[in-house]
Amino acid sequence: MRKLRVRRPSAAMIVAVVALCFALVGTGLAASSLTGHEKKQVRKIINKKAGKLHVATAGTADNVLAALVPNGDSCTITSQTGGITATLVGSGQTGVCDVTFPRSVDNCVVGATAEHPLQDISGQALVRYLGGAKVRVTRRNGNDTFQAAGLFSIFAVCPA
Repeated sequence: MRKLRVRRPSAAMIVAVVALCFALVGTGLAASSLTGHEKKQVRKIINKKAGKLHVATAGTADNVLAALVPNGDSCTITSQTGGITATLVGSGQTGVCDVTFPRSVDNCVVGATAEHPLQDISGQALVRYLGGAKVRVTRRNGNDTFQAAGLFSIFAVCPA
């Protein structure tokens, strides 16, 4: 039977552990040393960016806008929270969906996912803000090459 031998850590491992300890301690010290004024500034930045977004209000149609585009070569919406439209721009390898929400999404968090409740699809749905209420969704498949325009879910979570 072979004995289990404990090896000494390498110099690189020691340096990495020391650096990690310094980073953790430094972050803790920096956070605890904020003055009352600095803490107010941090809260102000967070409130400005996140607004009045709360988990409790996320399910209301006023705060969350969502749509499902389950067809590959079209931008046909089959289900949505209301007032969202999508238009196919281009075709084939250049086809994308321009999605228009019922109101401006300037202060909203907007995203899209290639996987939706009806199917399991690999890849990604890239969102580009076009201004006001309009965004453009481009689909890429699991090989990071172009995919048909549709097949994604899109959402916008807005402050109340």
